[in-house]
Amino acid sequence: MPGEFTRNADFSLPSERLKRTIVADAGADKTHFINASGIAAALFGQSISANMFMVGYAYQLGAIPLSAAAIEQAIALNGEAVAMNRAAFHWGRRAVVDRATVENLAKPATAIASDARTFPNPSRRRSSGG
Repeated sequence: MPGEFTRNADFSLPSERLKRTIVADAGADKTHFINASGIAAALFGQSISANMFMVGYAYQLGAIPLSAAAIEQAIALNGEAVAMNRAAFHWGRRAVVDRATVENLAKPATAIASDARTFPNPSRRRSSGG
């Protein structure tokens, strides 16, 4: 499997098998799976914020031995996308406490109006009047 994704455009990770292996090795009580990329993309319009979302998630679970204030200070000192990173950190924390609400808020709305543009029928040519 290593490097297979570079040679096979249709490659997909055996996600369920990997999850089973992780749960078997780490234990179900210490294992958490969440679609951080999907949630981040829905909430922030880009999946890069999934990283900070996961920091918040791990922090809320007690897996990061720092204070929330220290993490937020690090975000501010970094200076990149501070508002988004702070929000992603908070959303990650909230996902631990109220996962269903976070996942529901991140679902795409089904009744969003289409942004499709209409173009003139190509069979109707512009008259070449000059």
